[in-house]
Amino acid sequence: AKTYRGICAGLVLWHSQYLGYPFMEAIVILTSVNGGSLIGLIARGSLVDGDTDYISTQATSRIPLYVASGLLGIAIITSFGVSLVYGSREDKLVRSMVAQKSMTPGAYVTVVFVRSLFFGTIQAISWFIPLLFISGLDGTNSLEFILNASFYGASWTCFCSFVALATPAAYSAQVVVVLDCYSLLMSGIMYEWDTMSKFFQVLHYINILFYYCSNGSHLLLEDYDTKCDENKEMLHPSQCASGQRVLEMYSIQQITSQQAIAAGVCYFAIALAGFFFVLRRIAGYKRLRGAGKT
Repeated sequence: AKTYRGICAGLVLWHSQYLGYPFMEAIVILTSVNGGSLIGLIARGSLVDGDTDYISTQATSRIPLYVASGLLGIAIITSFGVSLVYGSREDKLVRSMVAQKSMTPGAYVTVVFVRSLFFGTIQAISWFIPLLFISGLDGTNSLEFILNASFYGASWTCFCSFVALATPAAYSAQVVVVLDCYSLLMSGIMYEWDTMSKFFQVLHYINILFYYCSNGSHLLLEDYDTKCDENKEMLHPSQCASGQRVLEMYSIQQITSQQAIAAGVCYFAIALAGFFFVLRRIAGYKRLRGAGKT
């Protein structure tokens, strides 16, 4: 009964941000649709509306950048939404309710988990359906790509929620900005992989965006028709190359969907464990256990 009441209290906190109106959800959807449509229109100029009857190698090589732009857009909207809205508004209320035992840590973590899945899903759909269809990148792997992007958005939302709770409200926005910058720099598409030192390669592998950028690039490019076969006798690979060849040329690492999902699960686990640790300390469970032993 206590857990149920705590979950209800958490849902009230979620839906009472703006007097019960879903302004946050509407802003997220509108911003995501606009961002995805804008990237799709930019990409369409070289992928669909080009002057040639094939897709040039230069245009194809930019597809991983379009993938990263959408995923980073999800990260930025998520991190600022969590830190500036939920972190600042919910922080004191949650701490007070947990300290007074009117909400258990498990109840609030359950609400955060559900909210993260919700926002991850609506952002991935709102970003990538317009982006993929407008740019002509909607292929056989589009559904798998969107599902993976949904889980990325959910895990990053949960992780940023933990960061917002664990850091002072005045600094949470700055902290998540640093995380977003790190994610972009270590996304696997900014620098030449083969000439990178092992230290920086390791930094890539602890960055969740690296897994989803690499996996998303492979999903969209492996079966992407650049129409090079129709003109192969006249074109050099530097002018027109298959999607698989472009992945090899630019050293985009092979990351499977299972590996990307596993990275998301790790971020979920870190965030949820962090939530329990912080909230249990607020509730004074350690002090109570120590008093019981004495």
